[in-house]
Amino acid sequence: MSDDELIGLYLENNEEAIAVLLSRCAVSVEKWIRFSTRDEETVKDLYQEIMVHLLLKIQQRAYRRGCFVAWLYSLVSNYLCSHYRKKRLPVVADVEYEWLPVADEGMPEGYEEALFCLAEQLSCLPVPVQELIKMRYWERMSYREIACRTGINCSTVVKRIQTGCRELRRMMEEKGYDSSCFWEI
Repeated sequence: MSDDELIGLYLENNEEAIAVLLSRCAVSVEKWIRFSTRDEETVKDLYQEIMVHLLLKIQQRAYRRGCFVAWLYSLVSNYLCSHYRKKRLPVVADVEYEWLPVADEGMPEGYEEALFCLAEQLSCLPVPVQELIKMRYWERMSYREIACRTGINCSTVVKRIQTGCRELRRMMEEKGYDSSCFWEI
């Protein structure tokens, strides 16, 4: 029986059909997952999550007749990317001010207020972008160091920081601040 026929039978409530289909692809899916991680417990957990996700997608009729194996590998690949993307950077819930530079007597009037406004505007950006900007400007890390720490491609780091800074500039200008004194990009 073909993969498409087995899926059709499963959608008609034939549990044996899906068991046959899953047994055909189980080894390949496990190898694909094992390629992304060497931890056997993680492989088992991800395998179970992906199989549940696969069954849900089939039940939702997300699969269209065609090449099941290609669709399956696409589904597994996307699931793994999503899984590791979620683990990449910690989520910070509230605005934190301890990373702000301290305004001293040599700073222009209103500088401290502008810094707090900047912190509030920064908190409006997506958390991963916030973290990248903090690493670049407050921790003084190079793009390459940020890429190594986060596991993101260096050119992607540069692009995300530049896009985040443009958005911050726009938001600061809307609040009436001259944002050119904050960013060198």
